[in-house]
Amino acid sequence: PWIMAVNRVEKTRQGRIEIDVTYRSPVAVVETFQGLVSVDAEGVVLPAGDIRPSDWERLPRLKGIRTIASGLTGRKWNDPLVLSGAKLCSALLPQGNIETLWKKYGLLAVVAPDRTRESAEEALQPPVFELLTQKQRRIIWGHPPDAESHEPSVAKKLERLAQYFKKQKSLDLPPGNLAVDIRRLSGIQLLPLSGATEPRQSRQETHLR
Repeated sequence: PWIMAVNRVEKTRQGRIEIDVTYRSPVAVVETFQGLVSVDAEGVVLPAGDIRPSDWERLPRLKGIRTIASGLTGRKWNDPLVLSGAKLCSALLPQGNIETLWKKYGLLAVVAPDRTRESAEEALQPPVFELLTQKQRRIIWGHPPDAESHEPSVAKKLERLAQYFKKQKSLDLPPGNLAVDIRRLSGIQLLPLSGATEPRQSRQETHLR
């Protein structure tokens, strides 16, 4: 299950067999009602017993998944939200380094949308993901990296995160019940939240320059 590809198999003159393979790397821990499941950037389920407890804490969390991965070790998880969420987690782990963005920004999880609550029109659109900080600030990321979208590119969204962090010194500032929306073509916006109200339902917006 850990082998992504076999690149070369060669028998040497010394009678040895040399095999060159590419291994999978975990990029996220998916939270399910049955427990934690580790996946790579392609959404392939990795053997839980091979991952040290310290690695579970080191990897990004993917929340909001309502399917299970029973019996899928070594295979792709057949859930579009898992596949897209894994790609997003991978984008937030440049060179597989969690220190670069994840810990720097104080991120806790990538949160998948509840598509059962969406209208028929919304369900036809790519899912809208959010990032959640350790202090529960919601960052509206928007569509996943693999979606055909009119939103800014992944690189542009990462640039906006860096811009916001540089200006505010934290993704959790200013204080208040606010969400940071980085998916708009017009720029970064602060959206006031009320209880469980979704960001797209807010009527007041603050544009950051």
